[in-house]
Amino acid sequence: MPKLGSSLIAGGILWTGGFAAYNNTVPKNIQAALEREGIPFIDSISDTNEKNRAYKAVYIDNKSNIKEDIAAIKQDTEDAAYSEIDTWCNQQLNAPYSWSTLEKNREKIINYCSDQRPKTVEGRLKRITEGIWIRDQEQDKEEAYKVIFAIYRYDDDFLRQINSVKGNGNDYDHSEDANTGYERLQKWCEEKLSSKVSLVEDENLYNYVFWWCKKLDHGATVRDKIKHDYPGWNEENKDWTKVKGYWQMTRQVYVWIDENSKRSINGSNINKDKYKTWCENTLKAKIYDSQIYQWKYLIAKSVCVEVKVQAVLGKYKNLKEAIANKDNTD
Repeated sequence: MPKLGSSLIAGGILWTGGFAAYNNTVPKNIQAALEREGIPFIDSISDTNEKNRAYKAVYIDNKSNIKEDIAAIKQDTEDAAYSEIDTWCNQQLNAPYSWSTLEKNREKIINYCSDQRPKTVEGRLKRITEGIWIRDQEQDKEEAYKVIFAIYRYDDDFLRQINSVKGNGNDYDHSEDANTGYERLQKWCEEKLSSKVSLVEDENLYNYVFWWCKKLDHGATVRDKIKHDYPGWNEENKDWTKVKGYWQMTRQVYVWIDENSKRSINGSNINKDKYKTWCENTLKAKIYDSQIYQWKYLIAKSVCVEVKVQAVLGKYKNLKEAIANKDNTD
């Protein structure tokens, strides 16, 4: 009898040990099973914003078929659908492990829940930062593209990139009117956002898309851009006699203030109110209007700034420094 008892006890010890070994071998859930294969998951990302962007990138890369694969996805935008993907992934990953369950959904779980390299340029950029592409704006899309085209058309990289989608058209140069040129920029942005990461040969493409396919952080007028480029910039609104005095001998300025003065040796005969009218009209003009950017913009930022800044421009030779020292009379 003692021998039998000892055998039972020994058997119990052995069985308990075997159960522990079994527990240590069999994954507790689907996520643990796949992580053993070296597959990382978005759910493991600690930063909430980063995690949300990752799920949004998943939606962007799979929006054409994700609703067919996952019935729980009902929304039509990344900002609305990402939480549904998150919920679905949590349910799948936390499900108790069984080989049949894993094999049934393996492909979907890896595709939609794993922390993998995004498939598209847009998806990769979404992993880095939030933001709305001009393509997805509800209004003023054309104007946003026009502003970017007007400013960047002087950049050789910009022209080379957008000319790559010219089709049968001619190459654009810096003289191309933004009111027509913006359409090529729009086409370029739409093509590049959806292009495959695996086909990207130049890593600079991600910077280009980020710079040229999002609305700039200033408005469309000359005033908007000047105030953005030169913090603290305020326009003059009364002392136009002094303004005229500062610029009447500068031909590059007075011939724009009054086109009838092109044959004059100076601008002394131009009425001071011409400066007022010119500044008012130029500052409210769109940056993409004809002849505005760059030349009229460059003139307006100095000729239309408050007089006490103009008074020290000659001393500092730099508008930002002049603005910073406008109250320094030494």
